[in-house]
Amino acid sequence: MGFILGNNADHQSNNIIRKHNVHQASDTCNVAKRGRYLSIDHEEIGVLSICEVRVLKLPFDQIGYGKPVEVSKRETTTDPNYGRRDQLSDNQLIFDTFSDSMPNPWIRLDLEDSYFIRELGIFCHPTVAQLVDLAIKIGHSLVDGGRANPSCAEHQNIDYSGGKAFFCRMKGRYVVLTLEKVTTRLRVHEMVINPTHQQNHAESLTPEIFPATCTTGVSGFCWTNRLTDNVPEPGGYVTTVGNNGNWLRLNLGMATSVGKIMIANVVPDPYKEQLIDFELRVGDSLDNNGNSNPLCLDGLQSMLGKKIESFYCSPPVTGQYVNLNQRTTDKRLILSEIAVYSDFEPKMKDRFGKERQLWRGIGESIVLSCEAYDQPTPVVSWIKDGVILVTDSSTLEINSATVEDSGVYECWANSTLGEEYMPFHVNITSDVRPCAESIEIELDLGNLETSYPEIFGNKWYRFYDTTSNNYLKEKPNLAALTKSNHSDEDVRPRPAISMKVKADHALFNHILLTETDIQDSSQCMIMCALKSTCQSFNYSDKEKVCELNGSTKQKHLEDFLPRVGYHYFMKGKGVVNKRFAGDL
Repeated sequence: MGFILGNNADHQSNNIIRKHNVHQASDTCNVAKRGRYLSIDHEEIGVLSICEVRVLKLPFDQIGYGKPVEVSKRETTTDPNYGRRDQLSDNQLIFDTFSDSMPNPWIRLDLEDSYFIRELGIFCHPTVAQLVDLAIKIGHSLVDGGRANPSCAEHQNIDYSGGKAFFCRMKGRYVVLTLEKVTTRLRVHEMVINPTHQQNHAESLTPEIFPATCTTGVSGFCWTNRLTDNVPEPGGYVTTVGNNGNWLRLNLGMATSVGKIMIANVVPDPYKEQLIDFELRVGDSLDNNGNSNPLCLDGLQSMLGKKIESFYCSPPVTGQYVNLNQRTTDKRLILSEIAVYSDFEPKMKDRFGKERQLWRGIGESIVLSCEAYDQPTPVVSWIKDGVILVTDSSTLEINSATVEDSGVYECWANSTLGEEYMPFHVNITSDVRPCAESIEIELDLGNLETSYPEIFGNKWYRFYDTTSNNYLKEKPNLAALTKSNHSDEDVRPRPAISMKVKADHALFNHILLTETDIQDSSQCMIMCALKSTCQSFNYSDKEKVCELNGSTKQKHLEDFLPRVGYHYFMKGKGVVNKRFAGDL
């Protein structure tokens, strides 16, 4: 079977870009070729049966672009371009990334947040004979370099000068490539994660730019056609400083629905950090050079610290002209690529700024909310432990929460173009647990000027005197210590722990509340202090369990019984010097 690519409608006049037998469920040829027509030629007599043909172009609009990479062991070399880790997911087939020869070598891409990974493409260098017995791991673990994560694929072979697509449909932050049970060097040319397959309406268009004078002296710049060649780097355009602001305008040729504008700012020094304070506008008017058309999204945008960024028009805006209007007058208009799409995959609003760790008390009501947008409109669902709870709703309500309601709730947005999810970690506990954390402060009471801690009224404190080597049973003179505006009474100091009455004993039949995963008896003591009905508590350092009691040993001596691993404490101001005292 041959793959034929070229610009001639008669495929026999085009070039064969790859010729081999296909036995895998999916296979990818080296797509770093140009042409209009792609043909698949079956040279033998028989039936040509193909499930799907998908043509992908390098580079991709993909979530792995520019993300950090680690390898199991780096080779020692003076060549800065040899084994470059920043080139693994740069959308180009130029440099390799590889590890030094060692047992079970690996290369790990960090996406810097958890994503649903539906598609993964791996490309080899022409000089690499073959990747043999490759395994792909995806997950959230860094154990064994990430090789302990679940498998997307195992025992895979990728031919030289080619690649392969893997459809994983897995969640994770880390994507790890590894060669199992061999001692060799792992060498990969390019890796792409969740590539975009939508049509780029700006491709091959020549944008109009103001000021038209381009700064020279940078190789590959001052070529306007480089801005829409679907390659973020190298090459681009740098204007001079515009006295009335700089702008770029794309003429799409007809009124087009614009849902996403992707901008790449992969530029060398000294031109970095210049593309800031700009608007993105879409419309049909040329008044004010198109800079008065409707905004794609509100406010001024920035590429500060970013190599590539996608900006979403929600809802999509229709127009013939797309304008990038830089409002600041002391910066240059500089970019290396701009792309325009109508449809786009689902995106969560505030994905990185949303409160995703929630602590709530038993009996409280909780409302989880997430908002997704794309074109076409996604279906939003809520999932916990693999079970769909709600479909077609952006909110999830939990009434009268119990401890069993704790867990990870996932908000999923699905459309025909892909999916994205956002996890919420919900912790249901007693009303006193979130306030049980404390801070230890060392004091030299003989010289407070040299021991001047910062104290705030919303914390619990344990004060330790370094002169006497003891915890303070009473709070010190906070007027001399407090840096905040809180009064002396606002600050809530407490000793290290209440006095341990008897080891391996506990009070039975009077437990008000049980909390697990309590790391220290001082936390248990603080929870007892916060709960007005608590009079004593039992704590197990081995099991990390805190039990708050509604009575005392003195009132119910018959219920004070032996219990291995537990200790009984009174609710009081006595302290145990934990740094030096043994078991009492």
